[in-house]
Order: sequence, then C-alpha cells, then structure tokens
Amino acid sequence: HGYEGVRQIEAHLTNTMGWSATTGQVQPWVYQQLAQTFVLDPAMRERMAQLNPTASAKVANRLLEATRRQYWQPDAETMTALLRAGE
Repeated sequence: HGYEGVRQIEAHLTNTMGWSATTGQVQPWVYQQLAQTFVLDPAMRERMAQLNPTASAKVANRLLEATRRQYWQPDAETMTALLRAGE
C-alpha cells in the first residue's frame, strides 16, 4: 500500500509500545518478530525506505526505544542493524 502502508506499520509498532507501557503484556518475541520482518530483511527494509523513508526510519527508532525501555533485548547483530536503519 505504498507510502501509507509503511506509515501504518510504524503506527502499529507505536501502538504496540503503548500496550507494553500500559499493560506490560507484550512479550519480547513480538518486538523480535517486528525487527526480523521489517528491519533485518534487507529487501523489506529497502522497499520500505524507498516508499516512505521517514516512517521506515521511525520503525527502527521505535524498536530501539523499546530496547531502552527494556521491553526486549535484541542480540548485538540486531542492535547494529536497528542503529543503521534508524539513521
């Protein structure tokens, strides 16, 4: 769904973080799966960045924020990929 689709993915991730903050019931694997699907897959990351670079970077930055808030703890490789994608 192009530009808007990437924005919706970012909005969904933002809502997921809100659920973590208010309920504490979002399991860490959810964040790992989001990272694997939208950031660690090079083809997907490139496609999202071409369609909506701002929202694409926000996805990575939201996942980094989730680590700072200790909602999940990614491995070093995932953390490096998130830092690169969030630039």
